[in-house]
Amino acid sequence: MSLDENKYNNSLQELSNSDFKIVDGEPNIIGWDVRSDLDADLGEVEELLFDPESRSVRYLVVELSDKDNGLEDKKVLIPIGIAQLHESNDEVTIPNITLTQLAALPAY
Repeated sequence: MSLDENKYNNSLQELSNSDFKIVDGEPNIIGWDVRSDLDADLGEVEELLFDPESRSVRYLVVELSDKDNGLEDKKVLIPIGIAQLHESNDEVTIPNITLTQLAALPAY
């Protein structure tokens, strides 16, 4: 395998632009609201980035929105490992993150 082929195989993909889908029994969190652990409304899950080789989601693409929270409207990446999923109300909580930290994230 060439170096270029290996690089391609290790790249992340957007779920909606692939032939992959969420495994039966797992929630599809695209469209879910995203909140801080202090209950601030941050935005919405716009997309999931996954590793096709391991078939696992790595990042949430979150569309931040300025809902009187001082955040600019932009998409950012949040590691799936820090997100807490709440299936009962279709909500994702991002604990231990401040609005200042979110605002400093680069746009995706």
